[in-house]
Amino acid sequence: MSITVYELCTTLERERCFSPFAWRGVLAVAHKGFTPERVPVNFLEKEKVAFSGQPFVPIIVDHANGGKVVADSYKIAEYLEATYPQRPSLFGGSKELSFFVVQWVNTIIHPFIGKFCSDDARLHQSPEGQAYYYSEERSKLFGRKMQNSQVADREALLPVFRASLLPVRAVLREQKFLGGDAPNYADICLFSAFLWCRAISSFYPKLLLPNDSVYAWRERMMDAYAGLARKSPGYDQVAPKL
Repeated sequence: MSITVYELCTTLERERCFSPFAWRGVLAVAHKGFTPERVPVNFLEKEKVAFSGQPFVPIIVDHANGGKVVADSYKIAEYLEATYPQRPSLFGGSKELSFFVVQWVNTIIHPFIGKFCSDDARLHQSPEGQAYYYSEERSKLFGRKMQNSQVADREALLPVFRASLLPVRAVLREQKFLGGDAPNYADICLFSAFLWCRAISSFYPKLLLPNDSVYAWRERMMDAYAGLARKSPGYDQVAPKL
């Protein structure tokens, strides 16, 4: 059985996938014990996702279920959980609590990551991609003005960001993952935010201190799912030449 995942890559490198939502889709499929068939798509290749009836990734195609197409990272998680209940649970018996973590990451953690690295993502695009990145066309697609939210003094923001992780830090002092002894969708959502920065920003190594329990958790997540995340290009490896 195979599940194809369409994910967002930069316009310069097919293997550099940076969308946190797409990473949620990839890791959710892996969590269910499938090896995701990954299809990188950049945001100039709209025709490649037109079959889904909408313009955003992630999208999955479940070939074991008649080619079922599902878009949106959370809907993908819901679909996988409902369709494959015999496989490892994404929600750990509490879909509602998982949804809370989704919204916490979306509204608290993602704005921080955007302030650290949003314009770094633009610099990983081709000239055509850079022109599109803050364009009116892309703003209309998202229903809001796309603009640079990266702050000039990122170092000054670090203590506030690290303080926002205090509840996570407290949990991880007592257990290996937010999901307990093994990761679940809560772990995947938070981890995917770090993968966004890891893929496109040299600032990534500064986000966490090595003695932080969140740092140790992040390393465990890098090794989870057969090291799926660690195999992707990132700024904990050799920096690319742009």
